[in-house]
Amino acid sequence: MPQFPLNVRIIAVGKIKGSHFAAASEDYLERVRHYLDIEIVEVRTTLGKGKPEPQALIDEGRELLRHVRAEAKLVALHSEGAQQTSAAFARALQSTLTGSLRKIDFVIGGAAGLSAEVLQRSHERFSLSTMTLPHELARVMLLEQLYRACTIMRGEKYHK
Repeated sequence: MPQFPLNVRIIAVGKIKGSHFAAASEDYLERVRHYLDIEIVEVRTTLGKGKPEPQALIDEGRELLRHVRAEAKLVALHSEGAQQTSAAFARALQSTLTGSLRKIDFVIGGAAGLSAEVLQRSHERFSLSTMTLPHELARVMLLEQLYRACTIMRGEKYHK
């Protein structure tokens, strides 16, 4: 049973292919489930499927947005988004918990990134790094930071 009344959905382009990324993702997902109601939704990539990159980006964006809940805060993971410390990220989650909104949808783009439509519709842009990251690593990092934020909110030792 999750400890916090917050529902998180990570909507990502592509599946995790590398076994090392899959193992890390599954490990942090199981850890986070002790604190949050969390779900991962994977959408198929269209990049490299005979479409030009701009069209693939638009198609992936529409598919991501199809899974975004109307009642959720939409946070786009983007290299130009706001960067914050783990403690600040925990405070932002805590603030969401104390407000009326109880759902957050994080979107992670594929190799081509996120479409302008996704970025425009997002309530917030969050950056894990100014460096470009593979979507698989971005997912693992987001899961780890969600876990870390939950341990910070509970005053547990993991963060130290």
